[in-house]
Amino acid sequence: MQIQSSNSRSPRLAGLVLFPKKHFTALLISLLFTVASWADAHAMPAAEAEMPAAMIAESDFSADDEDIYRVVDEMPEIVGGIQELYKHLRYPERALRGSVEGRVVVQFVIDENGNVHNPEILRDIGAGCGEAAVDAIQKVQFTPGRQNGIAVPVIYALPINFQIQ
Repeated sequence: MQIQSSNSRSPRLAGLVLFPKKHFTALLISLLFTVASWADAHAMPAAEAEMPAAMIAESDFSADDEDIYRVVDEMPEIVGGIQELYKHLRYPERALRGSVEGRVVVQFVIDENGNVHNPEILRDIGAGCGEAAVDAIQKVQFTPGRQNGIAVPVIYALPINFQIQ
């Protein structure tokens, strides 16, 4: 049985509404942007996709606090440099036995006095390395961040490398 069409178009196109090419292109681009926008709005941040963040300690500061700065004129620094942090870092025995290496990322708030609050593991490699990184961060002192010459609380993310030597 063959489909009959009242116009000169092919039988396969009978009943199909054809758009002019310029309208079809605009419709396709619009659809792509809509899908991309929806996907961005519903996507999980990369850090959360890799590993759920674990809250390690509680204090008066939270990452959503409006009084905490992300970028300031003078960013906080570890007193003694990064070497001071690595002096306090203890490689977990489980990680050594399992030959676990990689990078842990810890986010925390540095208050106006240079003290660490709310350390949160954003990325962990397991075998106790995240907890070891948090312990080391809590043992060092920071210079406070400054905005317009005034010490202010700053949220800070620090990558810490674990490498067996």
